[in-house]
Formats: sequence, C-alpha cells, structure tokens
Amino acid sequence: MPGNRPFGGPLPPGQSLVRNGLRRTNPALGGCIALAVAAAAPGPAHADRDGFYIRNQAETSVTAVYVSPIFSKRWRDDRLPETVAPGSERWVPVETLGDNDCFYDIRVEDSLGQPYEFWSVDLCTTRIVTVP
Repeated sequence: MPGNRPFGGPLPPGQSLVRNGLRRTNPALGGCIALAVAAAAPGPAHADRDGFYIRNQAETSVTAVYVSPIFSKRWRDDRLPETVAPGSERWVPVETLGDNDCFYDIRVEDSLGQPYEFWSVDLCTTRIVTVP
C-alpha cells in the first residue's frame, strides 16, 4: 500500500497541477481530470452511492484501488475486491464519511505497479472511473 500522500485536498481556484501525466484541476472551474471520469454515466446499476465502477481500458490488469477523502494525508486500504482484467469493470465499495462528503482522491495501480491518480472525484455524481 502506498504511504504518505504528497498532497491532498482541493486546489485553490485557478490552480492545476500535473502528476504522473494526469492533470488535477479545481472542479469548481469546470476543469477536467485527464483520465475519463464519467458522471452519472449509464452502466451497471448499483443500489447506493457508496462506491463506483473502475473500468479498465488499459492493456494490463488493475490490481489495487485506494480511495481517501481529499483532506487525508494517507491512502486508505486497497478497496478492490478482485483484479480487473483489461476490457472489464468492477464495483469498488467506498466507506463514505457522511451524506455530504462527496470528494475523494483515487489511486489505481496496474499489474506493472504503474499508478494512476484521480484527484477530487465527486463520488456523489461519479459512477465510473476509467483507466486508459
């Protein structure tokens, strides 16, 4: 499991940064996450909002998914119940902190150890996170 996170929490308006080739922007400005994050996209139905689907469009398997509140300084435990093969998707349960707590940072690792990080993802509206 990864250790301390180098940063966390929302970005001030007008700021963005790039890490591991992914752009993190302030979502209040209409910014985007470089990897596809589908909000309320059609897909497999699930009864509650306490999670999301990880869609693997990469050529390697996804082996771990870490989800932490945006204010946290550490990644929480791996939430992926089983490996996600290329071309498939899997439900990732998330322990939310409350009804109004929507924003989380997500770290995905593939079978080669390559990390993909998604910052300030609104899990109240996001149903699918896609790994390219």
